[in-house]
Amino acid sequence: MGSAAITMVERATPRNLRDRELAVRLTFVAKDPNSNPTNSPTLYRTDRGSWLVQGFVVTDPDALAEMDIPEGESVVEIPDRMIQFFTEEGRGVAG
Repeated sequence: MGSAAITMVERATPRNLRDRELAVRLTFVAKDPNSNPTNSPTLYRTDRGSWLVQGFVVTDPDALAEMDIPEGESVVEIPDRMIQFFTEEGRGVAG
């Protein structure tokens, strides 16, 4: 699963992904080890210095009312234990 893949990302608005090209190379980083059988949340790095986060869509109206979410964006929730994978050390990358 550690190999990169070419994926198409749909552009929702001109601000989305800073109006970059649609093709992006993804590198799998980690799946939540405690989320069997769904294997979600999941983290991916892109070849353009950004992250894609698969998580649980936030639908709580009170939580969403506290955030200023622009059109074309959404909010996902991931557990604290996934934060470790955002660092090179947490991904097992030698520095």
